[in-house]
Amino acid sequence: MWHALRRCVSNAAHNIAKKRVFKNHLEKPLKDIQMSMISSQSAEEFGTMKVDSPEFRNLFTPELRQLAEIFKQNNYELRLAGGPVRDLLLQKQPEDLDFASNATPHQMVEMFSREGIRMINKKGEEHGTVTARINNKLHYRMPLYKYIVIQPHCFSGLDGTLYDYFNGKEDLTQRKVAFVGDANARIWLPQSADLSSFRLVWECSKCTSPKPMTLLVSLIKTEEEFMNIHNRLKVSGEEKCNGLFVLAHREDKDGSDPVKPYKDLILMGKEKNTKQYVMEVLKYRGDQLLLNQLRDWQPPQFPVSGKDLIALGIPKGRHFGNILDRLKESWIESDYELTKEQLLENVPTVQAMLGKK
Repeated sequence: MWHALRRCVSNAAHNIAKKRVFKNHLEKPLKDIQMSMISSQSAEEFGTMKVDSPEFRNLFTPELRQLAEIFKQNNYELRLAGGPVRDLLLQKQPEDLDFASNATPHQMVEMFSREGIRMINKKGEEHGTVTARINNKLHYRMPLYKYIVIQPHCFSGLDGTLYDYFNGKEDLTQRKVAFVGDANARIWLPQSADLSSFRLVWECSKCTSPKPMTLLVSLIKTEEEFMNIHNRLKVSGEEKCNGLFVLAHREDKDGSDPVKPYKDLILMGKEKNTKQYVMEVLKYRGDQLLLNQLRDWQPPQFPVSGKDLIALGIPKGRHFGNILDRLKESWIESDYELTKEQLLENVPTVQAMLGKK
């Protein structure tokens, strides 16, 4: 099961800009995100928005205000980082607060010592994490973020500004787990982040609930491998169709409209459960946004039937179904706009193409 989860995370991983889902490498892998980048780059260079929700406002206890003031007085920047930002974007109240700062761990220790702030978990300082306890109430962790492993790869200023360096908000909206750099390498280092990635995959998959065969396909590379497993497990016909469909259509689709290829698959499908199989493909890919669009989409009715061809004097036979399929392809290419009359006018052309005049 752990191997299946690892593969699911790896397959769901995608990188920004010059990448596609299921491709685990940036053209230039970003192995380190130095805090100097955060302090030197202007917010205008990245996607920004304001977070102003009850959950965000509830964070500002007297202890947090004191912490923020200490950093401000010492001319250091302090931002929320990691899990709390993700929770806020999901409209959840964060239970723990992690911060990032352009102050080094050594500078933070000196600063807190001057201010009389108690620091705990001294071993964490060896790894670049300073944990402060203010007024014996709350712990505040300030890791040195050399790299960010778990999405949403963004930070939030204490004024509510969201600094989204890696398009993490879109990942979160689509329930994708994304990695910076090589996902296969990142997922195993460090162990705590590894376990966090599994937990996040679980949280993100709760709303999708992929079928068992969809999960199984994540471990399979070829149709031959699938059939070997099918012959051993004797899965049902429906499960077999589900698995083969996901296996055949799990790669990226071309086109400017990301949802249309999946609509076309539904319309061209001959299985009664084709729409469900397409939904499983999107669950496999982690495309929550497209999944939501297709869930409520009602496929348009293809305007031509076999009766229409019979009325034109076309006998049933080897080319009868092929003619219908070609007409449907033309209809789909027209974005479902060709009328019945326009399609039937193309029958002679289709017959000629099929060599049946």
